[in-house]
Amino acid sequence: MQASFVQHSNPKSTFLLALFVLLSCWGLFWLDHETKSISDLFKPGNLVALLIYYVPTFLITYLIYLFFHKKWDNKKSLIGAILIGIPASFTLIMLAFYLRS
Repeated sequence: MQASFVQHSNPKSTFLLALFVLLSCWGLFWLDHETKSISDLFKPGNLVALLIYYVPTFLITYLIYLFFHKKWDNKKSLIGAILIGIPASFTLIMLAFYLRS
């Protein structure tokens, strides 16, 4: 019989991943031509958009991190998940909005 082990992520890595995804979402919103100051990021419309972008981006990036964590050490898997997960997630979300319209 073969025993299988579930690898758990480091809470510090999960927090760093969540923080980096949040900063990336805010960076994306900062590029919007209607955003003039930091206070514009906290308007109700932008907070809803943050929720729409943040949740799928974090989930996809976290799943990529868990996949890489099986093969690599913590630092490599975290960097790889950020470099692949965030742009891929943003692209998929924007594509979904484009196809819906």
